[in-house]
Amino acid sequence: SAINAEAYVGAIAGQLSNIAVNNCQNTGSTLTATGYATADGIKYAYVGGFVGRGYLANNCTNDVEIKYSGGGRYVGGIFGYVGTVGTYTMNDLKNTANISGAEYVGGIFGSVENRTSNYSDFAVDLSRLKNSGNITGSGNYVGGIVGYLKAESNNSVTLYGTNLSNTGTIKGKMYVGGLFGYGYCDGA
Repeated sequence: SAINAEAYVGAIAGQLSNIAVNNCQNTGSTLTATGYATADGIKYAYVGGFVGRGYLANNCTNDVEIKYSGGGRYVGGIFGYVGTVGTYTMNDLKNTANISGAEYVGGIFGSVENRTSNYSDFAVDLSRLKNSGNITGSGNYVGGIVGYLKAESNNSVTLYGTNLSNTGTIKGKMYVGGLFGYGYCDGA
């Protein structure tokens, strides 16, 4: 069935805090969102195939086209936005559908960010992530896997990325890439 909403949209939930999504498949028709929430003058969409704003996911496939036209941030095939701390792993995620949004748009995640720069030994393991859908952003930070990745800590920061693939067409304005639109890792 189709899902139509303003913002904070996903087939499972608009937002999940500290709850992982595992072993799932999304095979509806189309997910359409048109609005945004505003904070500090920034428009936030939080639109994902499974969760708009989520925590962790493993072994999930999105086959549902996502159309976002509201001008806000964070649109992705699995999650629009992932915010977490510490060491975490997200493996075996796949998107086959076309995704369109404004900025921070990705085939798997619109954005992956740690929530604090003071957490010790921050590490991200992204393995076996595949996108075959066309990913289109009307703005910046658009990627086949992740539109925007930020990992920052006063301690060590490590990013593991293995078996990442994109076969879809990626379009955007600036910071556009086949796998990552923009990536930033900084640790002491």
